[in-house]
Amino acid sequence: MSDAVPPNAISPLPDQRRAELLSVLNADTALRVSELAAQLGVSVMTIRRDLTELQSQGLIRRVHGGAVLPQAPVAVPSRSESRGKIGLLVPSLDFYWPSVARSAETAAARRGLRLQLRGDSYDSVDERPALASLFAMDDVVGVGAVINTMGPHSADVLEWLARQTKPVVLIEREAVSGHFHQAVESVVTDHAEGAAAAAQHLWDLGHRRIGCVVSRTSPTTRKIMVGWRAACQQLGLPDSDIAVVEVPDHRTTSFAPTVESIIDRCLADGLTGLLVHSDREAIGLVQHLEGRGLRVPEDISIVSYDDELAALFSPALTAVRPARDALGASAIALLVARLADPGRPVHRVTISPELFVRESTGPVPAR
Repeated sequence: MSDAVPPNAISPLPDQRRAELLSVLNADTALRVSELAAQLGVSVMTIRRDLTELQSQGLIRRVHGGAVLPQAPVAVPSRSESRGKIGLLVPSLDFYWPSVARSAETAAARRGLRLQLRGDSYDSVDERPALASLFAMDDVVGVGAVINTMGPHSADVLEWLARQTKPVVLIEREAVSGHFHQAVESVVTDHAEGAAAAAQHLWDLGHRRIGCVVSRTSPTTRKIMVGWRAACQQLGLPDSDIAVVEVPDHRTTSFAPTVESIIDRCLADGLTGLLVHSDREAIGLVQHLEGRGLRVPEDISIVSYDDELAALFSPALTAVRPARDALGASAIALLVARLADPGRPVHRVTISPELFVRESTGPVPAR
């Protein structure tokens, strides 16, 4: 029997579910009907009707058993055609964030919206001036923001955001605000799960004495450490064997001696596998290992976290990759859904990262 639904049987697709459905497809590119139904919590028949309507609008393409996004590039609407803008504030315009911004731009364009990008700084202690310039724009209908949730003014920033009439979604940050600690809408990577995947990978290769090296200045560090410790404990490793070391910024003069001390500890304690956050720190560590005559992965296996530069290095680094493309697309979907239904419950979306196995990990070395 054909999956086609007669045109007169199609009811208007709610904006919220359409935004969620397109967000899922933006993250995964192609999915089966059953997978879409499970992720959105609706029936297979409902998904089939939704896909039929979205296909009639040119937003997706039906394939046997599921749907894919159109392969043609998305045309960005002209200023006269645009239905408004989505503001996006990121702490940097390089490394991690361009992928997030590009995916947000594509997702916004699919909905007839334009992206208004602004860059701030990781050192910013008060994002209100930068955010205010976005909220003040008449054609900005919502804002995605990366803020410093650990700064001295973070509570003030969150209270200020709560008073705005335009919706906001935090990206790679989670927070609560107000007397009743109400959650702020957000989309984040499950960094704890990413760390756990790295620990499991090293375990599967036979490594039993493993460590985690994290950036002292990154807001991601806490979640990576939590996931690493939990995974190691679940694998049955005693606390004494769960090494976690923080390193300073790779650009500082204290980075090299800290890395040398980590290598000394690996040799003294017999550590054979490390998760290192981020790529820059991992590359620096491998270069210091090579300077000491140690081989990767023959003497020690390295898993990097971020996968921005990992595949370009030699040896190509096994790496955990946050779903940066999905972050931007999901943030846009949340904002569009909030605009369509201002009274809906707060949504907090968590996206799983992926582990890409390359040349820097191998079986535990024979001692």
